[in-house]
Amino acid sequence: MADEQRLVDLAWRLEAQGYRDRAAENLKLAEEAQTPDVRERYRKIAQHYLELAEVQEQSAKQPAGRPGDH
Repeated sequence: MADEQRLVDLAWRLEAQGYRDRAAENLKLAEEAQTPDVRERYRKIAQHYLELAEVQEQSAKQPAGRPGDH
């Protein structure tokens, strides 16, 4: 059971890292954007991905927040 829990935790953390990677990609696109409107859109998308990563990491710390644990 402990090994299974570690794998679940790892999966959740990897998903959070994927969100952080997408945020970094969008921040890079924001830097390269030609207009302020497009820069701001990419920044907002990046912020959204960072928020998703944070939620994912918080959920990983709370067993009740995991699907199937109800």
